[in-house]
Amino acid sequence: MKSEMQMPINAKMIVHSVVELYDSTKREIANILRSNRIRPASSFAVVADFWSCKVTKDKFLGLRLYLVDEAFTFRSFLLGTRHFKPGYEEREGGIRAPFRSWIKAILADFDVAESDLFGATTDGDPDVKHMMQETLGLQWEWCIPHLTNAATKMACGESSGLDNPDMQELVTKLKRTVFSTNAVEVVGSLFTDLCSVLNPGSKAKNLLQFEAHRFMGLTRVIARALEKWEVLVSWYEERRNKSFRDNEEPDSFPLDGHKLDLEHLLSLFNPITILNRKSQAEDANQVETNFFSRYTDQAKITQRPFIFECQMMLHPRLKNLETLSNVARISNQHLGRQFADANRIAGEVCQQVKRHVREIMLSVVSEQGHDQQATQPEPQPEHFQFASAPTSVFSEELSDLYEAAPVIDPVVAREDPVDAELRKWMTDTSTLTAKPDGTCETLLEFWRRQKESHSYCIIPKAVRLLFSVPTSSAQIERDFGVSGMMVASLRGSTAPHNVDMCSFLNRNRKIVDVCQTPKIAKADIESHIPSNVVVTLDNDNLAHFLASFDTDFSAMENQFSQTSIETENM
Repeated sequence: MKSEMQMPINAKMIVHSVVELYDSTKREIANILRSNRIRPASSFAVVADFWSCKVTKDKFLGLRLYLVDEAFTFRSFLLGTRHFKPGYEEREGGIRAPFRSWIKAILADFDVAESDLFGATTDGDPDVKHMMQETLGLQWEWCIPHLTNAATKMACGESSGLDNPDMQELVTKLKRTVFSTNAVEVVGSLFTDLCSVLNPGSKAKNLLQFEAHRFMGLTRVIARALEKWEVLVSWYEERRNKSFRDNEEPDSFPLDGHKLDLEHLLSLFNPITILNRKSQAEDANQVETNFFSRYTDQAKITQRPFIFECQMMLHPRLKNLETLSNVARISNQHLGRQFADANRIAGEVCQQVKRHVREIMLSVVSEQGHDQQATQPEPQPEHFQFASAPTSVFSEELSDLYEAAPVIDPVVAREDPVDAELRKWMTDTSTLTAKPDGTCETLLEFWRRQKESHSYCIIPKAVRLLFSVPTSSAQIERDFGVSGMMVASLRGSTAPHNVDMCSFLNRNRKIVDVCQTPKIAKADIESHIPSNVVVTLDNDNLAHFLASFDTDFSAMENQFSQTSIETENM
């Protein structure tokens, strides 16, 4: 690099550059969101969550926004993670008030109104769920990984109570086996040596640990135990022989006689784990703890938004909802209802799904556009236009005979094309096609093709709205992980607000354009500070916040390299 192109890097320049990059990236994201709104409907979905760093115990809250753009590409942007430590007076009524204040501030920073939000996906945290469902009035759905984890944990009796004592006993024995092989030192490296001898082609040399709060991790633990079953039998046999030689009470193999139980359990957990893993992927193919109560409880049937079921109805192979009807009927029969009652309730569920799809289609139709299209008269040639409207041209008898055309109700004008497209879709035989590379097109690519061929006009907009709702909140947890790594390594030298801005830049790397970042004068730096990082601060704290830009930030030089995409654990 030429010497004249080199510039000294110091703490003040780094901090100043962070604000410039943040402001530029924020503007770019705001422009993307502005150009991909679905007028006049709400356009975006969000995921919000709380998280605590295990190292520093700092608490964060975060917000990630999702959309399907005009090119029918599923996209998401981290709007921000924030150190969450409201003052005593701010927590007077709980954490919901400061939580709401921060959400309003961060949405305003990106020129997004609360009315632009359509749906939300979160875990079952009561504060987060209440904020999304009650305060903001969004169409809320369970995060699928949290749902499967909580539901499986409850079914296996791992929660308080004795709902499934046999399963609890089996899990306890599995934990004891893992602990024994990993912690007992009197046999040295015997387990590792047996793995090398009995499983020479396997790289795994130990059993996996199990954490109850990540219950679906039990699948991998069981799979590893079955893989090392012969090793476990030999290890406990040798340990028993050693106990006899030392005149000690031998320990029995806790899982003796339970191999078949573990195999059956693994066959049940595997498909759930696959669903759990697939739902965490952010791509175009993403597919209440008591989830199926939405098909059996009359109150929930009328209240639930049925987002995932509406997505199913817009799939060319699942649109007739036969699968959904079967699931709803079986769920009701499982509760002891007669076939006729179960069949009736299943029909109600399907009707609710169809009604929700129709309502969403109506919401994306411009009332003004259809009203004008239905009632706007064709322009007359210039020589047919009157210079001024005559007071009376025809007699009263002729005026009564040839009265004016009836005014078209704008609601009817909107409903007619919606119902026509729905009827067309339900009888359409179009299906997903193969792409030139031999792979099958995604559902979003299918609907982009339908829009470009002008086969449908309204349903593609509804698709963009419905499929903007993610199936998982896993991505926001990865965002929190980056914030945690930054605050853990730089907690002694980096102010919280700078960690928040750097986390934002790190998680939106594709949007950050260093070459196109406009310069900001030092005198104007205050006006470009994002309001969401100071929303809960009073004037004294704000002055302290601005003064902190002159503090020592030498450690920030390595901030991005420490959490780069190469080293980040996705």
